[in-house]
Order: sequence, then structure tokens, then C-alpha cells
Amino acid sequence: MKTYIYIALAAIALGFAACSQENIVPQDDQKDTPITIQSAGVAELISRAIYDGVIIGKFDEPVYMGVFIRGGSADKYNYQNVEYTHNGTSWAGETMFYEGVGSAQQIYAYYPYVEGTTGTITVNAAEQIDYLVATPANLASSTVSLTMSHALAKLVLEATMGLEAKDETIAKVEVQNMYASGTWTIADNSWSGLSASPDATLEMTKNEVLVIPMESCSHFPIIITTGTGRVFKTAVSLEKVGNKLVAGAAYTIKLQVGQDKVTIEKTTIGNDIPGWDNDSEEDLN
Repeated sequence: MKTYIYIALAAIALGFAACSQENIVPQDDQKDTPITIQSAGVAELISRAIYDGVIIGKFDEPVYMGVFIRGGSADKYNYQNVEYTHNGTSWAGETMFYEGVGSAQQIYAYYPYVEGTTGTITVNAAEQIDYLVATPANLASSTVSLTMSHALAKLVLEATMGLEAKDETIAKVEVQNMYASGTWTIADNSWSGLSASPDATLEMTKNEVLVIPMESCSHFPIIITTGTGRVFKTAVSLEKVGNKLVAGAAYTIKLQVGQDKVTIEKTTIGNDIPGWDNDSEEDLN
């Protein structure tokens, strides 16, 4: 009889144990742990700061970016324009905390760091700063990899000289009807404060120039001055790409200078990838 009682009690104990296991809530072992920025790259999960083993920026100086976190349920989970530095090995900055599973935290970032901004930056096109942005992404872990893109567009000139101008050299290249400045909103990579009729002239350096994106631009003038002072002018049409200059795109313009005119041979648009290379191209002509 005693044996029967012991067996019954054991069965009841096992039943309670089973119920207890079913009601256990898994613990969030990352809650309130510091956030680690593992990488911040352009279109690939590699660091913009390190490219072929070289720190991009001023020689021997670290690279700075600003980081925002929003959507946390308390102040300790929200951060505004936190300065992060890449020293050639890793990103470091103020300690930011991950709220844990189920949080509405989102992270976004930009480069280079601008002190005092609350989320917008006044961009002067003449300064030719290559702004990068990682738009808001949900935080699913305390370890983060940011994917950045270029906030500006880039124009690249590939010019050849015709036979009658073979002894000429290009001294200066200018593009007209660009925006001189604008207000850039980091969170959604948008622009405001742009002039109704853009009339700025920007000069290329090594046949390249960064420009503020344009939602409406059917064409723009380009002026080439040779070493002997001869001036050539033409217009680049953007009709086949929706009449606009898109953020993160590099537009390569191939033309020939000669016979007192400029002949545009081909224009291509490249994707936003590290170094602004045009591995993927679309013929606009």
C-alpha cells in the first residue's frame, strides 16, 4: 500500500513540474547591455573609415560620425548626436544601452560628425563634403552593423580631345544650375530650403564634383576652359533618368572637345557603392 502512495505522489510532483516549465518566460540576457557598433559601411558591411588598410579622412586622424537612437521607452534608451570615433581598429563613443527584446528602439547615423546638430545640417555645396547616412533601422541586438549611403550625387567627367584640339589641355571644368546650399535632414535623408531656381556654379576637382540631389533637373550646362583660354559649353540632358539627380548615384559624362564645340558621347549612372565606383552602369543615351 505504501508503494502505491509513493508512486501517486511522484506522478503528482511530475505534473506540477511540467506546468511550471511551461510558464517560464525566457530571460532577455541583452537587456541594458551596452550597444556595440561593429561596422559602418557604404552599401557593404565594411568600415568607411578603413579602405584598403587606409583611414579615409585627414592623414593619421580618426574618423568621426554622429549616432542617434530613438523610440526607447525611457531617456536612458534614447540618444541624440552621439559622437563615435573610428581609430583604425574599432568604433568607440558614449555608452548607449540596448533596451532589449520587444523595444521600439531605432538607430541611425551620419558622417562626418557635426557638433550641435539636432538632426539637420546646412550643407554648403562649395565645401564638397561627402556626407554619408544610415537611415533608421530597428535595434534587434546590442551589436549593430550600419549600412551607409551617399547623401549627395556625384558628376564625373571623362573628356577626350578631338584631332584639331589634340594639343589642348583642360584647365577648368564647371557645372551650372546646381544648388548652392540646402538643409539636409538626417533621419530620412531628405532635403529642404532649396532655391526655386538653382543657379550655383560648381567647379570640378580632378574632373569630379559632388552636387546636392535635384528632384527636377532636365539638363544642366557644363563649361570647359582649356589651357590656352578657349571656352567650350554644352548641356547634359537627364531626360532618360526622370529629369533628376539622385542621391548616391555617380553620373559619368563622356564627351569630346574640338571644332569649337563639345560633343557628348555617352552618359552613364553608377550605383552607390564604396569609392563611388561605377561597376553597375545604365546607358542614359
